[in-house]
Amino acid sequence: MASHASTPAARGYFCRRRGLRNVTPPGSNGAPAGPASGPTRAAAIAGGFVTAVFLALGVLLGSLEGWGGREWVARLVTLFAPAFVAGLFGYLASLRMERLGAQVESAGKMGMYELETRIAQGGMGEVWKARHQMLSRPAAVKLIRGHADGGSQGLDDVALRRFEREAQVTASLKSPHTVELYDFGVTQSGTFYYVMELLDGVDLEKLVQEKGPLEPKRVVRILSQVLDSLAEAHEHGLVHRDIKPANINLSRRGLEDDFVTVLDFGLVKSESPGSDASVSLTAANRITGTPAYLAPELIVDEGHVDGRADLYSLGCVAYFLLTGKLVFEAQTAMQMAVAQVSEVPLPPSQRTRQPIPKALDALVMKCLEKRPQDRPESAIALLGLLGSLDLGDEARERDLGSSPNELRRLIN
Repeated sequence: MASHASTPAARGYFCRRRGLRNVTPPGSNGAPAGPASGPTRAAAIAGGFVTAVFLALGVLLGSLEGWGGREWVARLVTLFAPAFVAGLFGYLASLRMERLGAQVESAGKMGMYELETRIAQGGMGEVWKARHQMLSRPAAVKLIRGHADGGSQGLDDVALRRFEREAQVTASLKSPHTVELYDFGVTQSGTFYYVMELLDGVDLEKLVQEKGPLEPKRVVRILSQVLDSLAEAHEHGLVHRDIKPANINLSRRGLEDDFVTVLDFGLVKSESPGSDASVSLTAANRITGTPAYLAPELIVDEGHVDGRADLYSLGCVAYFLLTGKLVFEAQTAMQMAVAQVSEVPLPPSQRTRQPIPKALDALVMKCLEKRPQDRPESAIALLGLLGSLDLGDEARERDLGSSPNELRRLIN
């Protein structure tokens, strides 16, 4: 399979941002990918040569002995058939060993990066902690192999196109709150991968599950940074479509606590109906995204979807951060999707004992409006509304369990 990173379009994406370079995947320069390829192939060729020599000698011997017709053929088959069969099996075995050698050689390497520890595994692939062989720089490598979805070849093609698009889109964004992409490539065995910065923090889902709801002032700081990332994406006509706590990382950056990084642009889609990117890179009859954080228009497929779908998802995230609960409780993904489309949620202030400022409570509910036109008109507009909130004494911190100090303990 040819490397998508080698196409002119891909090179344009990868080389324009932060010194990003094209990756030459293992084996892509025409050299054998595995260490065993040379010796095993040479041995197979030598075996075939020896077999051919003995066959020639057999023919010569038969002519000298005066064998005729069927007797000549029968004796040759008796004498040399085992050698032919053994040679054939030897050659096939050598090819198999060559492929295994290539897989062993490349299994622990992606370009110039050596895989060390698997961090996560999900529907789109796996994420590994890795290290650059020359620079010793730690990184995270996301990869996806053929037939990752366990379905047909067409579904695999969709998954691989989505994976490639995620790398391209991530490389085109420059917000400090969008995960940084280093490299992208595809191995000789067809494994797509891209290399991004390794984040030492914790995702919001894990933070809330372990430490409970966050205090309102902290929630506002987090949401503001997420909006910085989304505002740039929306300015480029891109909708993330999978904003959720698990895709928002919280870390300590320099002297700054609660530094937010938005991850996983794998479901991103262009708002422009005329662009090549407007083609939905998802399998037919499938809802993409996470139902608990999915905007109603993404579920009913009303056609044109814009950045306000991400604002709905961010409202669901804010609800979860403030209450520790999902907007709707449901037993199945289908029930959750139905609730997102048809049910009116309770305000977050009615689902937690934590005092929530009325203005913040109302703003979260505005983000959760069913009709996009009833929500804030853009990420920039929502950012302004958050900045104008007067949280006052209602937003006092309850305990250290939801403070940046606790984040440091989680990271360490």
